Order: sequence, then C-alpha cells, then structure tokens
Amino acid sequence: MAVLRLCVLAEGLPAGDDPVARVAAELSAEVVTVPADSVAGPFDVAVSTSWQSTVHLFAVEADRYVELVSSLEFEAMDAWQAERLAAVVALDLPVDFIATDPAVHAALSALRPDARVLLARLPVTPVAADVVLEGSPIPAMLAGCAPIVLSSNAGPVEHMVSGLVAEPDDPADVARLRALLADDPSLAARLAEGARAAVANWPDDASEIRAALEEIVATPPPESLRWPHRLMGDVMAGVALLRQDHFAASAHIKRLENDEAYVAAQKVRDRVESSRPLRAIARRAKKRLL
Repeated sequence: MAVLRLCVLAEGLPAGDDPVARVAAELSAEVVTVPADSVAGPFDVAVSTSWQSTVHLFAVEADRYVELVSSLEFEAMDAWQAERLAAVVALDLPVDFIATDPAVHAALSALRPDARVLLARLPVTPVAADVVLEGSPIPAMLAGCAPIVLSSNAGPVEHMVSGLVAEPDDPADVARLRALLADDPSLAARLAEGARAAVANWPDDASEIRAALEEIVATPPPESLRWPHRLMGDVMAGVALLRQDHFAASAHIKRLENDEAYVAAQKVRDRVESSRPLRAIARRAKKRLL
C-alpha cells in the first residue's frame, strides 16, 4: 500500500520515548502542535491524540478523521468540570477510533457500538518499576516486573497472576503488598514470569497502528447521519448537570446570606461605610494590609 499522508494533532509530544512520538516518526507523520493557525494539507488521515486536540481535528483537510484513544479521559474528571462535557462530546463525532489498550477498546466499543473501534497497541519502552499507581503498567511488565497497581490502571495486570492490585482507598495496602513480595521471593518470581507472559507479544514498532490506519482508509467512512443526535444528547446532559450545579451553588449562597455571622458582618460594613472617620480608619488599615 502507498505511504499514507498522515497528520497527527497533539498538545505537544515530549522528546524521547513517547509512544505517540515514536509512531509518528516511524510513519513519517506531520506532527501539529495545537492550537495551530493553519495546517497545510491535504492528508489521507488526520489523527487526534486527546480530546483537546480533537477540537482542531476537522480544521485539517483530510480524507479520513481518526481519534487515537489511550484512555476514556472523561472518567477521570468530576461531573462539575466543564472539560468533562468536551471530553465526552469528543467521543460522539463521526470518526473512526483506534484504542491503544484492550480494556479501553472494550469500553469504547460498548460506548459507541455504532462506530468502528479498532485495537492497535502503541510501542513502549521497558521501564522497571514495582509500583505503578498512575499510567500504564505495560513498561514495567515489559521490563520483567510484576507491578503493584490500582484497579483503575491495572490494564493487563491480573491479581496474583501477573502483578498485584492494591485497594484504592487504603494507602497502607501498597506497603503491605510490597512486604508480601519481599518476604516471598518465589511468589515475586512467579508474578514476574506472569507479567512477562502477559505482554510477550506486545509490539515494539508502529505495525499495529499502521495496519489499523490502512484498514480505515480501505473501508467506507463512518455514517454521519446519526451522530448529531448522540452529540446533542450528551450536550443536554452536560447542560442539565451545570444547571443542577448552578441551583446547588445558588442555594448555598442563599444559606450564607442568612447566616448570623454574615448578617452581622454586613451590618458592621454598613456602619463603617456610613461613617467618615471609620471609613478613613478602614482605608488606612487596608493600605497597611496591601
């Protein structure tokens, strides 16, 4: 197949062994740091790497549009965060998806059963670590470690098979599990072997991403008739949450306004403002504080 003209949109790719940077370099992609005033096209495929870069995806002239999804970012956000709505809406668009993790692939397929969601893993550099409470445990597993993780970032780690899963609300549990491995070398060795086996076929190049992009280009684009309905549904759900937060905040402010201490403070302020000598004292005190 001919070489794809590929544009990768990112907020900024760090130098070194960043997986997306490695894939972009291997596929000779043009990397665009967003926001960008303009992007010289056209391209066969434009790829966004986060919900922030998805905002700029359709400004690129391309035949196909793809979102590279390494995590469902909205799940890590609180309901009151305005960014959560944008992260959700980014997954409503008429694009093809490439999930870089099997768990993300399963979750995104369930979230968007109407969309094409392909699984293509990113190459990562092995990095030894015995505790990984944020991010992917894959680098540690490729280095032959059986990491201690949380259920939220376990990935391919299976408790007591290829690593250990700590209780998320118990900080002491990590220390307990580390002590368990230190006191039982045979268990540590068995889990390390399980970790290596779990990632034995993990790619060390961009071959899976390349294959997914080639499949996308070779097939018809996603249907674009139904996505506005889904998008508007999520927008209205976000508006309902913001309205609920507004009413909750308004009720809290009303309670504060009726608080005895607040009412007394208001009276003191009114007396100060109505008295010229007290106003002068207040101004001098304010200057000293500043």
